[in-house]
Amino acid sequence: MSASIVCGVDGSRNAAGAVVFAGRLSELLGRRLVLVNVKKVPLVPGASALPHAYDDLRNHAVADASDVLERVCEELGLADSVERKVRLGHPVEALIAVCDEEEADLLVVGSRGLGRIRSALVGSVSAAVAAQAPCPVAVVPPRASLSAIAVDSLQRSPRRAPTMPTRRGDTSRA
Repeated sequence: MSASIVCGVDGSRNAAGAVVFAGRLSELLGRRLVLVNVKKVPLVPGASALPHAYDDLRNHAVADASDVLERVCEELGLADSVERKVRLGHPVEALIAVCDEEEADLLVVGSRGLGRIRSALVGSVSAAVAAQAPCPVAVVPPRASLSAIAVDSLQRSPRRAPTMPTRRGDTSRA
């Protein structure tokens, strides 16, 4: 599979900005949009002693992740053609695996804007995927939830050939 944009979704407001950006970009570039929600199966002390406890926790995590994806698609008015994937495990590893599976052209994630110190203490999914992803990564910062407007303006503006100065002060087209 190719020609896809993968977008990590955790259900937060910052992720919604990333989904809007990824959705508009996928429309503009004619790429499939694949939304991914990753959940960790919680570890509950003593659960291993109960029959089917892990299966129940796993099923609950999958259902919760599916609900997040459906809610995001509904709230943002995304078409049914948007692909949704649920993964269990660590967010960084799972997002990278989906990018590999999809042969993604781009990975889009939101940033919570925790700052350097808090990110160092709790980790940063956006920084880790940017460092490890097999494709380019767009990190949509918290205050840029309207960043899709930039994509819209690119789509509406007439395409012009870039101007290259041929001599000092000359900005005629090359």
